[in-house]
Amino acid sequence: MRERVDAFDWSTTPLGARDNWPSELEAVVRQILDSRFPKAIVWGPSFTTIYNDAFVPILGDKHVALGRSFADIWSEIWGEIGPIAARAYAGEATYIEDFPLIID
Repeated sequence: MRERVDAFDWSTTPLGARDNWPSELEAVVRQILDSRFPKAIVWGPSFTTIYNDAFVPILGDKHVALGRSFADIWSEIWGEIGPIAARAYAGEATYIEDFPLIID
């Protein structure tokens, strides 16, 4: 996945060219790409998504997810997870256990 992230044209996304990314975003991206555990980062008000190889099985048939909005990727369940994402973006900690979702 590191190669895909490095080769991706980020200038076509709300994140803009990678040369202009804040150091915090670069640090988090390096961390998730190096992890063996499924990890994704959803950055900014557009919820732009970057993930590691271990996260790919979670995406299922959503193969074109890199650099897309989390809301677009998970549009069929955004009504359930959108409010959670909005709270997280606002800086509110959220813990959810046994949260059933039906993903088509």
